[in-house]
Amino acid sequence: MPFYVYDRGDLNAQLETYELERMAHLRNRVRLPPSPAEIARMEEALHWPTAYLSGAEFHHVARAVNLGSLWAAFDANVDARLKRLKLTRRAFNARKLQGLRIIARELIRRRVPIR
Repeated sequence: MPFYVYDRGDLNAQLETYELERMAHLRNRVRLPPSPAEIARMEEALHWPTAYLSGAEFHHVARAVNLGSLWAAFDANVDARLKRLKLTRRAFNARKLQGLRIIARELIRRRVPIR
């Protein structure tokens, strides 16, 4: 992207709306690409909810685990999303924690190595 030169009026308007701070934060962000080993571990972990929470009785906990991970990855407003789903944060966190415990228990039971 080309570098845009802002005049004083633009900078003042950005300062009032906190846009200037947001842009400075984005410009100062360093993103390191993942290694092939990290990508392989991620792909393995993405499979765990479907492998260990596939039964109909686990529908709600699997959805909570997947949505919680997705919202964390995109830094989403969790409260707004839960309000749209008509679900309390406490119920959502309880379901997500239950799903994560089931996954952890199965990983231990199957002796999946830690990498």
